[in-house]
Amino acid sequence: MSIPLRVLIVEDSPDDAELLLRELRHGGFDPTFQRVDTAEGMMSALEDLTWDIVIADYVMPYFNGMAALNLLQEKGLDLPCIIVSGKIGEEAAVEAMRGGAHDYFVKGQLARLIPAIKRELVEAMIRQERKRDEEILRQQLAAMESSLDGMATINRSGEFIYLNHAHAEIHGYDTPEELIGKTWKVLYEEREVRRFENEILPILCLNGKWRGEATGKKRNGTPFPEEISLALIEGGGIAYIVRDISERKEAEEKLRYMSTHDALTGLYNRAYFDEELARLEKGRQFPISIVMSDVDGLKAVNDKMGHAHGDALLKQAAKALKEVFRAEDVVARIGGDEFAALLPSTDAAAVKEIINRLKNSLAHHNEASSASSAPPLSLSVGVAIAENGEKLIDTWRLADARMYLDKRSRTSRSTTKGPQAEPPRKTKP
Repeated sequence: MSIPLRVLIVEDSPDDAELLLRELRHGGFDPTFQRVDTAEGMMSALEDLTWDIVIADYVMPYFNGMAALNLLQEKGLDLPCIIVSGKIGEEAAVEAMRGGAHDYFVKGQLARLIPAIKRELVEAMIRQERKRDEEILRQQLAAMESSLDGMATINRSGEFIYLNHAHAEIHGYDTPEELIGKTWKVLYEEREVRRFENEILPILCLNGKWRGEATGKKRNGTPFPEEISLALIEGGGIAYIVRDISERKEAEEKLRYMSTHDALTGLYNRAYFDEELARLEKGRQFPISIVMSDVDGLKAVNDKMGHAHGDALLKQAAKALKEVFRAEDVVARIGGDEFAALLPSTDAAAVKEIINRLKNSLAHHNEASSASSAPPLSLSVGVAIAENGEKLIDTWRLADARMYLDKRSRTSRSTTKGPQAEPPRKTKP
């Protein structure tokens, strides 16, 4: 059964558009399409319908692929955009990828088009799911912020003279009466008490109010984060409002994690990798080695055994990489089956040792899983080293190129044992 696909084709040639559609149909898609060749036409199409993907010609008489990318960004649309061109050089391709394109092809050489579209559709779905999860977390945070707070008043001696049930329960007490007449210090460890006395209470006396965070202590001694609002009461005493923010802190940490990590493998994601690439280039941790790796035969596993097995293979690859690289290295999943590692302060001898450990890890994994039906794990690997002052993007490209040389040599040596390696796909540093 053909897969429905809503594709917006930014192309001035009807014949070229028809070639794309023919390739899509041969690849198992049932395309619903519209062809446009002007900014106005593209704007109208984006407003009228919802699209799954955009395929744009890099050069046209009145419009071009870069302008199409800019238009998508201006409208805030997270749509996969693939650039095609009659002839596209490396600089133009890099410009397109930096501009937000998800892949690029030369007209007449569309063998990678169908795998690329399937990959980008999956990635788009993952991004949408992540956004939905983040929205759910934000709603949970809003609900927590509107929950009942603990309220209390403290006399001049620092003793509780009033508490509501929420305040008692937040600190693990059954009733407010258990705290009436006791000092507020029973709710904090000694270190936090000293902080209140030396930092917080002087500010409260000076400004009449204070709001911030502290580490509270439950009745059983368990510490927890809390948000506190203090205000001086006219005539003496302190109004004391407290909120348990444990869940909010956990949610914030989860959001931070999701923004920097790949959902499937737990490795860093492409965005974090790019940030670290830029940061390390400005630092003093040269030489910096970059290791590119690609899972061999993933498409064959997905096609023959299903995507669940393919995902399992990706997780196994991630585990193998995490085991051999150091804690200070940045190991990321930067594409569907592609991984990259940034190794600061790592010369040729050190990276060679790491690659040897990786080979041994893969061999151990395959030996351990030989009795099962799991496919063997094989990685194509490329390495490049940047000395002080070299551009890391150039080092990345070199490592990427060497990885695909390794993949081509593996493909040429492939046998009937295990899944057949698919033709190499070009990475987009």
